[in-house]
Amino acid sequence: MKLVKTIALFTGLLWMSSASAEIYRCQDTQGHVIFTDRADLCPAQRTSVHTQKKRRRVNRQFISQIPDLLQTHPLADFLKGGQNYCAPVAVANSLSWLAGKKSVDNQIHLAGRLANSRYMNSAEKGTTPAALLNGVDTYFKDHGQRPKKLAFQGWRSVPAKYRRAAGSQIDLNWLADGISESSTVWLNVGWYKKTDKSGNFKRVGGHWVTLVGYELNNAYGPENRLIVHDPAPRSGAQFANEYVNLERQHGGFLVDKDHQRKQRLAGLYRMSGGMHVSERADFALLDGAVRLDM
Repeated sequence: MKLVKTIALFTGLLWMSSASAEIYRCQDTQGHVIFTDRADLCPAQRTSVHTQKKRRRVNRQFISQIPDLLQTHPLADFLKGGQNYCAPVAVANSLSWLAGKKSVDNQIHLAGRLANSRYMNSAEKGTTPAALLNGVDTYFKDHGQRPKKLAFQGWRSVPAKYRRAAGSQIDLNWLADGISESSTVWLNVGWYKKTDKSGNFKRVGGHWVTLVGYELNNAYGPENRLIVHDPAPRSGAQFANEYVNLERQHGGFLVDKDHQRKQRLAGLYRMSGGMHVSERADFALLDGAVRLDM
């Protein structure tokens, strides 16, 4: 079984400065003031402006405090052995932590309840983003609570009241800001496989993981990593912080069963490194994210 650590790793929120860059202020040929890092555009009467590149944002504060329950936990007795319970388990990781009830028994009980037909209805076919959002919303209503925010980003279909912004893009800073003592984030991962036609891919399944930390260069730059707790047995039976590399997908289309293009994949994040990809798939994409603020 995955073990819950009793000693928390607490390193806090860190800011790491990058090297400085040389920026020049001058006038262009039309007399307009410009700022540029190209000295050749300011051959004379230029003024050097000392600046700092964007700083790297790192948070490992909660990675060993948030539980990491196995969805096929041998003591859970989940329906179908828990094979479709990634969503309720990922959510139970966070909610048990936010409530200060991190025992394995409490996590198992909460995940089992979230999976039932009143909430996520996960046992038979897994959990769509819409089902997770409606399930979490109903769960809090049943307990007389109202979250400050329950919102979604990504390309998957969800009720309009939960959609954070138009389009399919995910803001990494929005995810990062959702990791705190009173908020949490769940990531919807898509499994993708190449088709016979170049540039076309089919989605062969999906998965849910709990976001527990991050290492961000900037929203669009390289060297971005998310730290997750993955409930799947392929991630191992013991407690583990998985460091997932993110890289922008530059092209491609999702196709339906009739091979008709239905969704552009460019701009989504490919997940590798610490992302334990399903054996059915060629790669994983970050399809969406749910953020809960209490």
